[in-house]
Amino acid sequence: MQRDDLSSDLHFGRQILQNIESLVNHAQRSVNLLIANRLGLLTPANLEGMKRGKSPVVTFGPYAGEIAEVVHILPVAKFPQYGKEFWNLELMPQTLNRRKSDKVGQGQMDLLRRVGQ
Repeated sequence: MQRDDLSSDLHFGRQILQNIESLVNHAQRSVNLLIANRLGLLTPANLEGMKRGKSPVVTFGPYAGEIAEVVHILPVAKFPQYGKEFWNLELMPQTLNRRKSDKVGQGQMDLLRRVGQ
């Protein structure tokens, strides 16, 4: 294999990885929007508060009245390399986040497989 062919293959491989990461990020944004809607986070009062750096308050369901937090799907304590990845973030009521702690379940392992890690 010539050097130019190898360089071209590496460039193509990087493009594929970037496209996959973009798709995963888009999917996670869609999931977070769905979660925000289901929790009732997109009220005018919450949107105004978020512009000022405040956490939104859950307005629907059993967690109504609690603040929502942006949490790491894969705990940073166990997967520090993914701490700044957008696809590793989701919205969650504070109580659920505290209960979750650093546990890694089937959902987290499925996410790792989806992103090819």
